[in-house]
Order: sequence, then structure tokens, then C-alpha cells
Amino acid sequence: ASALMIGLALVSAGGVLGASIVKSANGIIDRSVGADFIVTASNFMPIPSDVAEEVRNVDGVDAVTSFRSGQAQVGKSVVSLQGVTADTVDRTLKLKVVTGDVGALADEDTMLVDKDVAKDKGWKVGDRVPTVFGKTGETELEVGGTYDQNQIAGDYLIGLDTYDANYTQRLDEVVAMTIQPDADPEAVRAELQATADSSNLEIRDQS
Repeated sequence: ASALMIGLALVSAGGVLGASIVKSANGIIDRSVGADFIVTASNFMPIPSDVAEEVRNVDGVDAVTSFRSGQAQVGKSVVSLQGVTADTVDRTLKLKVVTGDVGALADEDTMLVDKDVAKDKGWKVGDRVPTVFGKTGETELEVGGTYDQNQIAGDYLIGLDTYDANYTQRLDEVVAMTIQPDADPEAVRAELQATADSSNLEIRDQS
């Protein structure tokens, strides 16, 4: 499961896990997520890919990011990669890029890497790392940038174009969004809720 799904599951299971764990998980989300609202399935199952497009059409919604996850062998290790909407993820996550450019995610076969992971592996921006996907086999991913630890982003980010080229399942785990500065949050939420109710989805905000 992705770091985002684990964090959300911890928050949702607060009655079982205890207040200290919930406080910790809430802290992770506060530090890592910049979205105003997120959409999840009520049972944390995958979300149909057309939901993100429906959300984009809601009045007052600004940046919308899909989050998908999968595994691959990157270098010598099998790791989890998170596929994200390349041109909005820096607004829905509090992602601090250290080297390179978050815009590199728009380029196919490019990844962003947690700075500590990159340091440990000896990778720098521009390096091409041997990668093996279950669907497409051997390829290389170029390091397009590094970022400070973000527990929701995890260690590896790839753009949706790269994700879709290398994975068969193209379903979102979470759809995150910001709203326009002049939008009424309650009005946006009401319209989002109407969309969610028809698809067995849930709308969550920072609180």
C-alpha cells in the first residue's frame, strides 16, 4: 500500500489503534499534504480513473492530483513507486524539491527520489537507473529531481504517463485537490459530496 493509504487507514482506525497513533498519523498528513480535500473509496479500494475528471469539473476546484501505486525493481531493490499527476502534485502535496525540478515528472521514464534515498544510492539528477517493471520489463528511469522526506509521497514519484506505460491497472487510490482562493469551501464540498455519493466515495478534508 502507498504511504498515503497507510496514513489514511491509520487515521480511520483511530478507535482501535489509540489516540497517540492517530495524533502521529494526523501530524504526518498535516506536514505532508497541501490538498484542501481528498476523495477515497469508503472501503479504501481503488477509485475509477474517471473520478478525477469529474472532480475537475466541480466549480471552485483548482489543482487535482491522482495517486496510484505499484512496485518495480529500481536499481537492485524492489520498491514502491507512486504515480502522480505531474503538473499538480507540488500543490496537493507539501513537496520541497531539493535538486532538479518537479516538472521533470511530466517526462516519461523520469522519477523524483527522496533526497536521502538518492544520497544512499549515489544518484544525482540526470543519472539513469536500471529499472524492471512486471509489465514492460527492463528499462531505465532518469532521476529528474530529489525532495525532502515527505511521508505521503514516499521514496519514489513518477508521472502518470510513466505509470500508465508500465502498469496494467490504471486506478487511483486517492484523488486530492485544492480549491480556488475565492471559492466557498462548503459549496465545493457539497458538490463534491454529490459526486461522491453516486460512486460510493468519501470526501475528507484536513480536519
